[in-house]
Amino acid sequence: MRREFERGRPVSRDRRLSGRLLELPETQQTTALQRASDVDRRRLSELSGQQDELVRSLAGEDLGGVLNDLDSAAEVTRTASGVVVRGERDGVDLEFNYPEDGEGFYVSRSDRIDSADDLKDRSSSEIGRDVVEEDIAPALIKDRKNQEVVFADKRGSDPGIDLIAKDTQTGEYVIVEVKFTRSSEPIGKNKFSSERTLDDGSKATQMSDRWIEDAFEKELLEKGADVPDDLELAIQNGNYRKEAVVVQDSKSDSTITAGLSDPDLDLDGVTIVKTDEVTQ
Repeated sequence: MRREFERGRPVSRDRRLSGRLLELPETQQTTALQRASDVDRRRLSELSGQQDELVRSLAGEDLGGVLNDLDSAAEVTRTASGVVVRGERDGVDLEFNYPEDGEGFYVSRSDRIDSADDLKDRSSSEIGRDVVEEDIAPALIKDRKNQEVVFADKRGSDPGIDLIAKDTQTGEYVIVEVKFTRSSEPIGKNKFSSERTLDDGSKATQMSDRWIEDAFEKELLEKGADVPDDLELAIQNGNYRKEAVVVQDSKSDSTITAGLSDPDLDLDGVTIVKTDEVTQ
């Protein structure tokens, strides 16, 4: 990939946080966790117990397993709607969202449903296409600080780009692939197995640079999509981030597999929203 920028990934640490959290105000949690390798481990263990019970009550028992599976945990934050965990594994930036109200997570972001019962009779592909891709994922991007959605596929075209966002501060574009799963398995490269046949007859795997370039040209430009003028140049030069937004509706303490750091896929970040069998 012809990227001209340096990706700001956190440096991996050899030590893990063992699934425990510091009992500190939210504003201090990030600093404390970043300096965890320098603090006395015994003191960290003493402080963690009380906070551990509180966070597990919000995020469920799966949270400890997720923290143990990360190479580094940079931030654990309580929000008005639940718990957010940010960290890194295999060179991929990860964000895990644990909504306190699982049903409300779906209903509040989609006008297509009134309750979780509206989802239980739908297949995973239907929920992914009609609810998560078209409604929930754009809403999640809009909730991010300094990001705006510049393209959202409303046609449910599986081989095309789902979302394109832009960082309003840096001007960097973000190509976003959206997934929904009821599986408890870790998110791996198999989730991105869709291919496009290029003009030369070769195959390009989903979210590879060649796949993005071809999908942008065939599914957006040639079909008259309304996109910013400088986006085409960014695509041609490889000046963009690749991210995935995954809604995982299962009881799961899994994270990702090493396949997501494959050079061909080369995802910069993955956001995984974990709901607890709301649609099942």
